[in-house]
Amino acid sequence: FFELEEELINRVPPSAEDMLKEIQPEAKGTPTDKLRLYLIYSLCHNVQPQDAQAMEKTLQGYANPSSESPLDLSALSFLKTFKMEQKVTSRLTTKSSSKTAKESDQGSLFSYLSSTVGARGKKLLQGVRNLIPTDKSLPVTKLVESMMENKDSKDTARFLYYDPKLLQTKGPIAESSRITTSFTEGIVFVMGGGNYVEYQNLQDYAKRASKSQSTVSIAYGSTEIFSGEQFLAQLSSLGKAPTGSDVDAALD
Repeated sequence: FFELEEELINRVPPSAEDMLKEIQPEAKGTPTDKLRLYLIYSLCHNVQPQDAQAMEKTLQGYANPSSESPLDLSALSFLKTFKMEQKVTSRLTTKSSSKTAKESDQGSLFSYLSSTVGARGKKLLQGVRNLIPTDKSLPVTKLVESMMENKDSKDTARFLYYDPKLLQTKGPIAESSRITTSFTEGIVFVMGGGNYVEYQNLQDYAKRASKSQSTVSIAYGSTEIFSGEQFLAQLSSLGKAPTGSDVDAALD
């Protein structure tokens, strides 16, 4: 299912009809895999209401209390809250005609979110939205690529440059003294939650870069990395939390 999930994020998604086939009882994978697949599909793409209804009806079949291990569908509640937030944002942005109006609308939106998913829940929503890529390279990969290849970029201008070989220099190295060749080794550490998609995206870049120069090696780490099951468990906890304080407790 990793390849399917990566395809949903990085490539042209399958049709709603094909997605519905992927989550049918006779299809490969566990009910948990199919629920997670649908969540990623819905988070990354606009799903028509009738298609979402058909898929969720199929998933509800796995939640039958009489089954041996009924599927917990609490994550769907969180998904609906998230999609509602997207619609509200879209409407407010459309109606806003000035910067002041936009700031006011965003304030109203955040007030709404505070009463539904809490402050930390809002951060999670924003984080999920920011992780959804618009092309094949994720934001962290674009940043690493610019730094590894010494490209001029406004995104890398705020980073400090140190060279241990220049022992006489104190503090950051002046731009004129920097080496201009590309780097072949890099270490990326994310302060906070990391994920396997970012890791794989960086490895894909390393493979591409290795074709035009020496072998490029990139190590990736983060404060924590959730597995597919842990990701689903966190969304389920958020789906069960009716108040902001409960959401904060679910995230701790």
